[in-house]
Amino acid sequence: MIDHTQDLVLDEKHVYRYRGRAVPGVTTIMRPLYAAAYDWMPKKRAEEALARGTAVHQCVEAYERGQMPPDEYSGQIRAWASFRRDFGFTGAPLAVETRLYSPTWGYAGTPDIVFDGVVIDIKSSNLPCPITAVQTMAYADLLREAGVSIQRRYGVALRADGTYEARQYSDDHNDRNTFKSLLAIYRFIENKLGGGVK
Repeated sequence: MIDHTQDLVLDEKHVYRYRGRAVPGVTTIMRPLYAAAYDWMPKKRAEEALARGTAVHQCVEAYERGQMPPDEYSGQIRAWASFRRDFGFTGAPLAVETRLYSPTWGYAGTPDIVFDGVVIDIKSSNLPCPITAVQTMAYADLLREAGVSIQRRYGVALRADGTYEARQYSDDHNDRNTFKSLLAIYRFIENKLGGGVK
């Protein structure tokens, strides 16, 4: 198992703090992409999607920890079990919802699931969004900095009917450049415009 980064906490406002100092998380850094992808969605629908996504993540985490998830999400758990089987992930994951911090780049994140050489981001939509490629790259770099070799990245959409859609992302160069560009924009806003996490 991969240990949580020492001195990194996620507070009640969903702000990462490393040694007491607020640091940006992957989703915070990626806000411009999320805005471009989801700002068209009515607020109520967006809130429902966020709540569903949180619940599905919690159910997969419970499943991987040997606990029984609620029946309401049994379809998504069947989909997760099918994905594991179909892709040959038969053993226990190296990490489940493990917080990590990059001293080199100054950001934090929590990859959903990590198997040997593989990082997986779970979605509750019908298809993984294209920006998942950038998100998984940010997680892969966090993992590499923690000493975990990552060769493959996946986004997996788990559906209520027990089916799934998996996408592999292999354009490391462009995905990494996109995330580092977003990080540079975040730092500019933080340093020049007084933004950033507090």
